[in-house]
Amino acid sequence: MKLSRSALAADQTHHIHPFSYPAAVREGRFRRIVERAEGVYQIDSEGRRSIDAVSGLGCVNIGYGREEMADTIAEAVRTLSFHPVFWECTNPYSAALVEKLDQLTPANMQHFFFANSGSEANDTAIKLVRWYWKLQGKPQKQHVISRDMAYHGMNLLSASLTGLQPCHPQFSLPIAGVSHIMAPWSWVNGADLDDEDFGLRAAQALEDEILRVGPERVGAFIGEPMQATGACVTPPASYWPEIRRICDRYDVLLIADEVVTGFGRTGQWFGQQYFGFEADITVLAKGISSAYFPVSAVVLNTRVGETLSTNPEELYHGYTCSCHPVGAATALKNIQILQDEGLVERVRDHLAPRFWQRLEALREHPLVGEIRGAGLGAGLQLTADKASRSFFPEGSGIDALVARYTWDKGVIVRDLGADTVGLMPPFITSDDELDQIFSALRHGLDRALLSLEH
Repeated sequence: MKLSRSALAADQTHHIHPFSYPAAVREGRFRRIVERAEGVYQIDSEGRRSIDAVSGLGCVNIGYGREEMADTIAEAVRTLSFHPVFWECTNPYSAALVEKLDQLTPANMQHFFFANSGSEANDTAIKLVRWYWKLQGKPQKQHVISRDMAYHGMNLLSASLTGLQPCHPQFSLPIAGVSHIMAPWSWVNGADLDDEDFGLRAAQALEDEILRVGPERVGAFIGEPMQATGACVTPPASYWPEIRRICDRYDVLLIADEVVTGFGRTGQWFGQQYFGFEADITVLAKGISSAYFPVSAVVLNTRVGETLSTNPEELYHGYTCSCHPVGAATALKNIQILQDEGLVERVRDHLAPRFWQRLEALREHPLVGEIRGAGLGAGLQLTADKASRSFFPEGSGIDALVARYTWDKGVIVRDLGADTVGLMPPFITSDDELDQIFSALRHGLDRALLSLEH
């Protein structure tokens, strides 16, 4: 679809864009105007093709514009364009998605509630935590512990769980009943420790916070297996098993926010399999449909799910489009593509090893202090001085500068803040396209370094 001048003017004047500077939009200073996308490429209004090395927002795992997805969506729209799953209703699409997820997910994922975004799903998870503890006769267990640098969404509660400080002041957040502990970010917090010891030390922060608040008041701990938006903070192997042990000790439910890591990003179907732990509640979104339709899910283990699903009360929670039939059909087709084309295995066995080989070649670059991540997701920590691990001056925008110069060579990477550049290419990325990504990224790093020197 071509963008008309009148539509662009209307967008510029009347559209309040998320995570944007409203004044910049009002002045027409758009970063990109994208008119279509295919495979791993975005094509802008000037016909320029750019490799999307971040999969949209870490979500378009199967690539853009797939005909079989369009056909599936069209067929579902023609057959059953809408019906709620409220009031004990179901439909073939919704039921089939539940069946598929029950077959695909690990043993600790047994019961499914559907929403439309990661934000909604995380809000739902906390509401279900509260309901669960009330049914257990412990209604005071409402406090939720999250982490610094976490991203759990932008609704009132999920934004409070988010540990990115710029997300709070405009809205007087976080709300009561939420607290944050240190992120397992060794670049900042673990310079004096090896990985094993740092993972245990970072997990100890959870036990300290549980004891500060009172175990009788703490209902849940929430964390992303790998913190994607939050500078791609990735914990050592010792971290998650110790978190699980602490939650068990104090009877605190463990929520894994797998909005980004779910459905193959780490080279395993779920991040818990990669990092070696099992959550009580898992939150899924993005990769469940590759963002071809808004779909998310809250997945409960037997302990929580059986308690809620056998309760005779009505559940007073849901969304108009919870398990929307078109969304369910979209998610089913996306999962089928992942399975039929062996894309998760391709990430594990082929793409991720090449990806990390190319990343390691950047480690000696003067701007690169650390490379962290898992599977087909990584963050490059930029630094003003490798020895002291110092950040660039606040407001320098070094990560945005690298991203801009990388785009000059036709590759989109993400400036994550905290002097970090993020990469999360689609699972269909070819070897040649991967080479183009890293060639452009090296150019971006070199040009940014040159600009600093002058």
